[in-house]
Formats: sequence, C-alpha cells, structure tokens
Amino acid sequence: MPWISVVLMSMYPVLMLTSVNIDEIIFLDILYPLVFSLISSLTLYWLLLKLTGDSYKSSLVALLSILFFYYYGHVFYVYISGIHLGEVTVGRHRFFFPIWVSVYFFLALIILKSKKTLKVLTVFFNYLSIVLVASVIVSMTPTLVSYSSKNSSMELVENNNSLDESKSFVSNNLPNIYYIVLDGYASFETYKNIYDFDNSDFKELLENQGFFVADQSLANHSYTYLSLSSTLNMQYMDWLASDDDKLRKKNTREIGDSIGNNKVARILKASGYKYITFDSGYSTSSKSKIADLNVPCAQFSEFDRIFIKTTILDPFFLYGGVRDTILCQFAMIPKVAKSDKSFIFSHIIAPHPPFVFDSKGGKVGMNSGLNPWSDRDAYVEQTKFINNKVLKMISNIKKNSEIDPIIIIQADHGPASSGTEEMLNPTNTLIKERMRILNTYYLPKKIREKLYRDITPVNTFRIILSELLRIKLPILKDRSWFTPIGQEELVFDDVTDVAKYD
Repeated sequence: MPWISVVLMSMYPVLMLTSVNIDEIIFLDILYPLVFSLISSLTLYWLLLKLTGDSYKSSLVALLSILFFYYYGHVFYVYISGIHLGEVTVGRHRFFFPIWVSVYFFLALIILKSKKTLKVLTVFFNYLSIVLVASVIVSMTPTLVSYSSKNSSMELVENNNSLDESKSFVSNNLPNIYYIVLDGYASFETYKNIYDFDNSDFKELLENQGFFVADQSLANHSYTYLSLSSTLNMQYMDWLASDDDKLRKKNTREIGDSIGNNKVARILKASGYKYITFDSGYSTSSKSKIADLNVPCAQFSEFDRIFIKTTILDPFFLYGGVRDTILCQFAMIPKVAKSDKSFIFSHIIAPHPPFVFDSKGGKVGMNSGLNPWSDRDAYVEQTKFINNKVLKMISNIKKNSEIDPIIIIQADHGPASSGTEEMLNPTNTLIKERMRILNTYYLPKKIREKLYRDITPVNTFRIILSELLRIKLPILKDRSWFTPIGQEELVFDDVTDVAKYD
C-alpha cells in the first residue's frame, strides 16, 4: 500500500510543529492544517496515479511534493535568508523560490522517467513514516496526559490571591473600561536614547486629550505571558519560581489560561460589566472562555502563521494577516461597547515585530535576522503609524461614549534590539530597553489623583477597582522581574534597581 507513507508524511509536519509548540497552541488550531495537508496530499497522489498508472512512482512524487512544500521555510530561514554577495542581498525569496521549484521539478522528472521498479524505496518510506509519526505522538503523550490531569491555572493563581469578586460593588452608572495593550511599546526615554527618535509629540497629544502619562513606568515582567497575567490578576508571577519543579517549569499554556480567565474581568463581571475581548491572533490573548463577546479580528491563528512560514506559501503571505488583524482591532475597539457598561480588553501586536507598516500605514516586508527586533528604523516607522491609530481610536471612543470612559493604554514590555531574541545573559542596556514601557491613563479625577509617575501595571487595576467599585485592594510595591525567554525553567531576576530611570 504505497499510499500509507503519503497519509502519514502529510500529517508529520503538522504533528511535528504541534509537538514543538505544544505549550503555546490551541489544539483546535491544528485541525484545519491537518485536514488540508491530508486531503491535498491524497488528492495529488490520486491525480498522479491516474496520470502514470504507477502507484510507486505516484507515492514517491507525492512524498517529494510534501517535502518541498513543507520544508521550504525551514531551509530558507536557516540557511539562505540574509546571505549577501558583496552589497547585494541574495538570500531573498525572489531568488531562492525559483531555484527551489526548479530542483523539485527536476527530481520529480527523474522519478517519473525511471525505468526501475521503485517498490523497495516505497516500502522503506512506508516504514520510515510510521516511525516518524509514532515518535512524535509518543513525545507529545506525557504533556497531553499532564494537561488532562492538572487543575486549572486559575486555581494556582487563586491560591496566591485572596481577592473576592463576590464582594464587588454593583451600579448602573459606571463607565466603560478600555484596556489596550500595545505589545512591545517602548518608553519615551528609550525611543530617544536607543532609537534616536523624539516621541514627545505623542506624549503631548495624549496629555492634551486628558491622559496621565506615567513616564517613569516599568514593566513588571519581561515577556507577554507573565506580564498580561500579572496585570489582569493584579499580582506578581514570581511565585511560580517555587521549589515545586512542576510550577517552576515554564508552562505557557497554564499561564495563558490565567489571562483568559483573569481576576479583573471576573470582578467586573460580578459588578454587572460585559467582558469583551479581541482575538489578537496569538494564543496569549486569542479567546477568553468567560468573555461575553470575543471579536474575531484575526484571520489566522498563531499556529497558522507559524505553519505557513515553514511552507512554500510563505513568500505569498508576507504578514498580511497581521496587518489586517491590527487594523481590525483599531477600527472595532470604539464600536463594540453598547449601552451596557463593558470592560474591553484588546492586545494589539504592535509596534512589536513583524514590522508590517511604514509611518503612513503602507505595506513593508520584515527584514530577516536572528533578532526580529534588530531593525530599529522599521520599529520607529511602525510606531509612528501606531501613534496615529491610537489617537484616532481615542477620539472615536470618546465620541461613542455616553459616560466619560476609562482608557488604559500600556505596553506589556519594551523592545529588545540590544540583545538576542531569547534575551539570555541580558546586559543592563537590554534590561532597561525591555523593562521601560509606555503607560498612560484616562481616568476620572478622583482615580487620577491616586496615580504616580512610576506606577507599574500590577497596580493599574488595584487603584482603579478600589476607587470605582469601593473594594479594598492594597497597592503593591512596584517591582520588575526579568525572565529570559530562551530557557525551559522560569527564573525571576529582580531588576528593579537596574531598570529604573536615572
């Protein structure tokens, strides 16, 4: 049965990508790629069989097609991307793509023209495909079993949080609350000192709109999962660095669940608020089970984008899905809140890479490199466009609001152009760049008076909910914890003194 290897090898790239990203993906996201791969591969095999009448040749050409389709991105980004000959960049899709396709047709022609029986080779690939697929499934099994047997991540969070949403204050005369996270947005000082960009005009325009700009604010954590969970659950996440190996191991899925099922939203829902979220396209903030409305802005899931990037389809997408998602969020945020009081949370993946906007919103292609943050000019260009979208969004929110709204616009962390993407062995420069953030608030006067220049996100909702809902949420000492991305275990280094402003 030559088709066995076609079936199994069509599944293997999807399963392999799943196993590598098992802590971060939503399992339903793999369904469409898996079905697409299986159906398209079997269809190709059937067409080849009709044309050649040879099941062995059809199987081998189908396998070759799978290989060249799914491993284009792996070869390009590992070995080709960014190669220079003198001043000419030859490591580009426009040069590599035709070579890749030509090699494919050359090898396919050799198989089809072969006079020898290819049964032995086909049988070998049957056995090889069985071994490969079985090994991936076996490698994923312990993780899948552990997920099914564990309690929810929010139970872990609540063990470290004594807040009780049942005591919330209920009133009909409460404002809509907009919590907008601009992923990777630097502090004004970082833009000036590292990016040679004066962003003070944006600060002044925010202040003219009535915003309080906490211009000495630091992130509480150095990457998104920990940062969002910390802010939305109003607690530091360093308790995960316990003596319990199960807690200390980086478990992105469980931390992500604590974002979707966060404490702030549950307190506000208990006070009569509707909870509205936006699908950012990233598993961190794609959907919430407790939301009253999940706005589907993302065309592709995070898994879809990673999957496409490994395939021969990559040159034809160029991050278009990311552009559309960001534009959708800015357009829809002012429109979603109706007469009912609502808590709107939107995690916007910008000015974070990929850099897909110039300063006027035009399309650009992201430069290749080991660190996606490395193109500082592109980061500034994207920031300029995001600034304009933010100001228009604010105006539209105010225009559509019957009661003066609460608007929080802050970053989860800063950029990371001063080091590697994994942020291992960070320098003081990288720590400052990563931890200094945008943090700005539009609030009623009685709440605004409680703010201070170096407030950090962990205290954002402690202050707001205490005043708005008349509940006692003590202010925590503002601290910053640095956790490198590129390691398995969670390590929390207190970098408050290093990161603080001069």
